[in-house]
Amino acid sequence: MIFINLLTITITICFSGFLVKFTRRPLDMVNFFVVAVACILCIFQLCYYGEMLSRASVEIADSAYESLWYKCNTSHQKALMFIISRAQKPCSLTSLKYAPITLNTFSKVMGTTWSYYSLVRTVYERE
Repeated sequence: MIFINLLTITITICFSGFLVKFTRRPLDMVNFFVVAVACILCIFQLCYYGEMLSRASVEIADSAYESLWYKCNTSHQKALMFIISRAQKPCSLTSLKYAPITLNTFSKVMGTTWSYYSLVRTVYERE
């Protein structure tokens, strides 16, 4: 679902930017610009919260280790060891169960969007 969301928003931003560049009416320019900015904010929000989830997940192991585990009984120490070992692989939102959704994903999506926009603009300007 996240992959489809990223794909459709990328295409929407690309063509909204294209329409902003080549439309003649100022009201249409503003409308398409607002659509592009709203899509960018939507994708940024998704990636930002994905980044926060990943960071918080990594910090769980650090917090468990920094506790006074050496003063606890053995069963508590074993539970903390389980928490630390489980927290070694951070939780994250993923696209197609493969790519984690982080701020790095946001920059990649924006780069891809710019590439699509440049391609469409080049093809249109040649005609």
